[in-house]
Amino acid sequence: MTARDAVVAYLKRDDYKREIGHFWASEISSIMGGYIKPEDWGKPSSIIDNAEIVCEGMAKEDMLAKIFQKVGVDCACGDKQNKYLLEVAEGITITTKPDFEFADKIWETKDPLNWNDYESIKPSYRYQLECEFRATKKKTYLGYFVPKRIIPVLVEYSPDDKLWEQIKRKLIKFNKELCKQ
Repeated sequence: MTARDAVVAYLKRDDYKREIGHFWASEISSIMGGYIKPEDWGKPSSIIDNAEIVCEGMAKEDMLAKIFQKVGVDCACGDKQNKYLLEVAEGITITTKPDFEFADKIWETKDPLNWNDYESIKPSYRYQLECEFRATKKKTYLGYFVPKRIIPVLVEYSPDDKLWEQIKRKLIKFNKELCKQ
């Protein structure tokens, strides 16, 4: 097995059993954008195409979590992330696990490919941030991991009631399509 094969195998691992009606906050953007269709739901994603890049972001997140835990920062992160189940409608839920959760705020970190505007929120990230805000009711930040830095650049997210309603409507419709299959 090559090193790349090992990375891909790690990303493809089947740690989570998929259930109709249950979604991850991190996949809402792909559902909203039509990149995941009901007939494709639960199949391996194109994340594998960018395996090394995905793992680079994961490595930065893991290292920062280790640092915070080692020096006693009061933060739920790393293997101590809090998990929230957000009810969208009867029988439809979203699971969200903020990367770094402090007493009064959360950080959702990203290491984006082909994005270097670290002062604004990449539109596709808004969906996950909205879900995390709804689940925690805490001030929510997008943390960009920029090249050669371990401390993310933070951009505050502004909750959006219209976006939340769009997410709920789309998931209800998407789930109905899943149930037909």
